[in-house]
Amino acid sequence: MSVFCQGTRTKLLLVVYLTFFWIVRGYAQSGSFGNTFIATSGEMGIIGVQHNFQQGSGGELPGIVKTERTAPQGYLSFSDGATYQSATDNAHVDGYVRTYNTSAFTFPIGNGTVYRPLSIPAPGSPTSYEAAYFSVNPSMATLPAGAPFSSTSLGTGVVGVSPVEYWDLDGTVATTVTLTWNAASNLNTLAGGVLANLRVVGYNSSTTTWENLGQAAITGMLSGTGTLTSALSFVPNTYSALTFGVMASPDLSISLGQPSPVLVAGVTSSLPISVSNIGSEATTNPITVTLTFPADLTVPTTFTTGNFGCEVASGVVSCTSTTPIAAGASTTLAVPVTPTPAAIGSFPTFTGGTNTPTDSNPANNTATVTSVSAVQPATLVVSVKAWLQGAGAQTNSPTLANADGLMRDDLRVAGLLPTTEPYTALGYSAVVATSIAPSVTATTGADAIVDWILLELRDANQPTTVVRRQAALLQRDGDIVATDGVSPVSILAPTGSYYVAVRHRNHLGAMLETSVGLSGTVTSVNFTNTTATYGANAQTSVGGKYSLWAGNANGGPGTTSGQNTLIAQGLGSDRSTVTNQVTGASGNSTGVNTFISAGYQQTDVNMDGKAIASGQRADNSFILNVVLSSSLNSAAVNSFIITQQLP
Repeated sequence: MSVFCQGTRTKLLLVVYLTFFWIVRGYAQSGSFGNTFIATSGEMGIIGVQHNFQQGSGGELPGIVKTERTAPQGYLSFSDGATYQSATDNAHVDGYVRTYNTSAFTFPIGNGTVYRPLSIPAPGSPTSYEAAYFSVNPSMATLPAGAPFSSTSLGTGVVGVSPVEYWDLDGTVATTVTLTWNAASNLNTLAGGVLANLRVVGYNSSTTTWENLGQAAITGMLSGTGTLTSALSFVPNTYSALTFGVMASPDLSISLGQPSPVLVAGVTSSLPISVSNIGSEATTNPITVTLTFPADLTVPTTFTTGNFGCEVASGVVSCTSTTPIAAGASTTLAVPVTPTPAAIGSFPTFTGGTNTPTDSNPANNTATVTSVSAVQPATLVVSVKAWLQGAGAQTNSPTLANADGLMRDDLRVAGLLPTTEPYTALGYSAVVATSIAPSVTATTGADAIVDWILLELRDANQPTTVVRRQAALLQRDGDIVATDGVSPVSILAPTGSYYVAVRHRNHLGAMLETSVGLSGTVTSVNFTNTTATYGANAQTSVGGKYSLWAGNANGGPGTTSGQNTLIAQGLGSDRSTVTNQVTGASGNSTGVNTFISAGYQQTDVNMDGKAIASGQRADNSFILNVVLSSSLNSAAVNSFIITQQLP
């Protein structure tokens, strides 16, 4: 049967609704062959049949049903249960479709030769919805009412909307919506190449801004076809237009620093990784960081760094964190890497990557760094000679050398030397922990051990930077030896130039004035002769030997007040420290100054194995005499301060 609408002609076997909702039941299937136009206020209805958008041979737009788009619009209507088939770019409704379905429905709508359906879920009860598609930039729209819809009128969090297309969905009952796209939608550009960035957005008629309707589901490819479903259920009449949008999103970038310290075979260095969020929103999903490293380096199988938990498999470190990174903020990781001997001489390259599911710009998610220094052999060998004023002078006079010209080994003789280095406990960081066998202290004579001592290798370009700290042993003749009590000291550090410094637990430290080249071949350094040291009067003289200043009872790494000065009288004086230790010592029940506190103690500055505040061989008297005898203290005042000469 053929029917005609006002001002139109058609070849539809269907039910025609005119302005007065005139209903005529059709056959089990109807078909359209084009050149059908539903005019203002017109409505053609399909009841209980399946409509076939057939592509006939006649007319300019075969298979396309057009409706009036200007209000009052014309509609092709589908009653509850009515369906359709064969909708394509060349066979669809170019205009408005109305549905009275109680089940899910996909509107067969498009614009010209563009088919872009819109879907809604089942409303549950008979409800009327109308929809049309517009293949035009929303900012240049003329329809429906309220147009145009400016792409710069953006609501909270929305940072962009499609300049290609939009939909008009009308209805009074809340629903979600699914939009469709193809390559012509150009969503790859809008979403920055990241599918997860897409959101359904709606132009609110009241606020005149594009609002985020969320993303509940997404399928397809940005450069191909796909669907996007809103997360929010909304009343369609609230929004004049719907389209694709993108929200403010994180943008992670990654950078890799140089291994620190420089790579040495068998020594663990730290590779710094910085992950920054240069986007407009904090991350809300897990953050992944990967690091690919060469086969001749090793990394622990599992470890933690910052907020990241890491594991290693097949030469790749994978780290994950759920801690958000705010917009404009960054986080750092430190990956421990250890070169094997096979890596010596190579310049390892590391490749890092980062990812979070909503990242708006994956292009900056990788970085590569190559070590600027070749992996070095593990060991430098150095033979250092130094003298301690406390052990090199007589116990009651810091200026008189011992009769045999050697340092005293009273601590060894008394069995007070600890088998483990004392410097870590005093607050020195990154000391290469060493211990000795009891047999080492059995040696007597010139090679007998006086005490533990600390060697530092400092950066040749930045002497405030300590590259390595190595605990060693000091012999009576001034030789500093390894923990076997005999050999020169081996230090794990790359070949190169260093400032060499020597430190002691209750003496002021000293450093060479210039850097020296060190390698696997023994290099000699002598602090006891005329070798220039850093600063002014960094050492004193005892028996013709330059010696570290004794009396630093407050000694330490220099991180707190008093650790790098020698003070006999005044605030924070070393003598006060001695007195407090002695009067509070275990066994000194009456708290007298003359009590003798025996043991391996920092307050025993004359190194005789006893801390004494007042009386024979008192450490306080020794400290005062050190200060008064200093050539720098020309006025011989008790309050004069001797300062450690280290950068």
